[in-house]
Amino acid sequence: MPVKIGCDPEFLVVDNNGYTLSASSLAYNSSEHGEIGTDHGGSVGEFRPKPGSASEVTNHIKALFTHIKHVSPNTKIMAGGGVGTGHSIGGHIHIGGVPLRNHYSSFTRQRNRYSQRQLNLDMVNADHKLIFAFDFFIGRRLKKVPGGKRGSSCYGALSDIETKSHGGFEYRTPPSWLSDPQLTEATLAVSERIVELWQIKPSAFDTFIGAGKRAARKKDYNVLIPQTPASAQRYYQDQVANFKRVIFSKTYKMNSPDCLEVWTAPREAAQIVISRRGTERIQLQVCQIKLIKGSIDFNQETVVKVCRFGLPEVKIYALTQDHTPWHLRLTRDIRLRPNTIYFSKSLRQYLKIKRGKDVRTRFVELFQRNSGSTDPLTNVIFFNANSGNLVPQITTILETGARTKLRRE
Repeated sequence: MPVKIGCDPEFLVVDNNGYTLSASSLAYNSSEHGEIGTDHGGSVGEFRPKPGSASEVTNHIKALFTHIKHVSPNTKIMAGGGVGTGHSIGGHIHIGGVPLRNHYSSFTRQRNRYSQRQLNLDMVNADHKLIFAFDFFIGRRLKKVPGGKRGSSCYGALSDIETKSHGGFEYRTPPSWLSDPQLTEATLAVSERIVELWQIKPSAFDTFIGAGKRAARKKDYNVLIPQTPASAQRYYQDQVANFKRVIFSKTYKMNSPDCLEVWTAPREAAQIVISRRGTERIQLQVCQIKLIKGSIDFNQETVVKVCRFGLPEVKIYALTQDHTPWHLRLTRDIRLRPNTIYFSKSLRQYLKIKRGKDVRTRFVELFQRNSGSTDPLTNVIFFNANSGNLVPQITTILETGARTKLRRE
């Protein structure tokens, strides 16, 4: 049965300082391409394009963006997951004409919060194999892209699926993939192929399930490329390649506030731009490693080490879960585990960290505490103060793990 794609991706309207604005002024009645609406009481915008193939839906969304550009040319629009903005925005994907064996209700719906629980997948169930594939190829991967983390502990949960009266279903896990037209079409095309493959052979994903894999690797996406006909093979090769270039990048940002400009720019200017800097050498320089002491205002800085590194300054904070600097905002999933050193993601391209025996390391995305700010904090390291003094381990990591070339994307 042919797969028909629909969607209702959300977006934020922001000002030049990154503060979110009401999206109500952009809502308008339906057109031949769909309609622009709002959600979350008007604070979040939502596209409701007409359904069709991945390419058709992408063209409908482009027409809706063009309408916004016409009526409000200076508007700034942001996609991604919304973390750091005080909102959670999603890219819900609708699959039409493909009935599931069972009925599913989303536990993230407000009306279901106390009556439904997150779905626990049973890998013998054919429906659940399809849901696993959406998590495996799309859900887990998009949330790892910079700016793709959902701004909520509830929304964005894996396996969030809901059956629809039209005989299909809605996959509600991903962040909003509206950041550019290529990512949009690629996400929808990957969704098409997941369903098509499952229709032909529900056991098509058993190899990944049996191997205990959680998120697809680059080579795993090859299973989604059809062998015939040649035209379909070329199309899905291109779409899968576009999707992989984003989800395996550390430089692409889903939460750029320039969505409107990207969608309405000339076609050649609206392509996915991902930095490929693997051969660019890092200029090592004198770097001051500063420890920010945990006084009430966290304003006492002490230089604890000077080393050769790619940045002039790196700051270290010893924190507790309830006592953080005014400007440092920890997301809810950061629990300040003992003997764990947290590095801001901006440091990943400068460091190659080997697994340590006595401490763990994690790269995380941090934002200004001000909910209107969407710019991540950079060049910051922190750890649980209850773990004792981890500064010597940190300085060793910076001295021994400094790259001489930027990380290849």
